[in-house]
Amino acid sequence: MEVDEIQSSLANLAARLNRFEQRAKSTLFSDQTTMLDNLRLSVNSVEETVSLLKNSTLSLISWFVSEPTLLSEAVVQKQVTSLERNFRQLRHSADTGLENVKKLNKESHDFDAELESLRADLQAINDRT
Repeated sequence: MEVDEIQSSLANLAARLNRFEQRAKSTLFSDQTTMLDNLRLSVNSVEETVSLLKNSTLSLISWFVSEPTLLSEAVVQKQVTSLERNFRQLRHSADTGLENVKKLNKESHDFDAELESLRADLQAINDRT
């Protein structure tokens, strides 16, 4: 009877572990995709800023416009805002991904503890026979 209970518990654990594995893979894939997308946005913002500075766009704008300081400041502020937003999104996705990994790691340890308990129960039965 005890062996049947352990076998049933083991089957239940295996089924839960399969569901966990699918959920973990999905979560990690989603987090990775989000982080890479946000990283690309951040890289693009930096590239745009470098291009803007390298090509002296601000100098050209200043030459054509009667109020160059205001326009130059507006262009720079737009780039700074874009950089800040994209890096903030990147930081948020990295933090979210890290928290998800911590949760998955804890669940994995819980499964391991449950499996160890079943192993100990089987060992106890084996020792008695």
